[in-house]
Amino acid sequence: MLLIEFLNSLFEGEKIISDLFYKSIAYDGDQEDMRRVVFDLHCVGTDGEIFIIEMQQLFQEYFKYRAIYYT
Repeated sequence: MLLIEFLNSLFEGEKIISDLFYKSIAYDGDQEDMRRVVFDLHCVGTDGEIFIIEMQQLFQEYFKYRAIYYT
């Protein structure tokens, strides 16, 4: 799959994706003031690790805080 090859080239060997799937998950947070979270790509590494890649089309002012929230 071209997307897997493209993503693997971005990781430059740091991670190697063997499979990926799209999963439509939206998480609105536990409280009203929490930001909405949408996970786009669920990736499976060659070692069985599952990790998430979220793609953004626009600049988001609070991306740093969102990334910390995800972890």
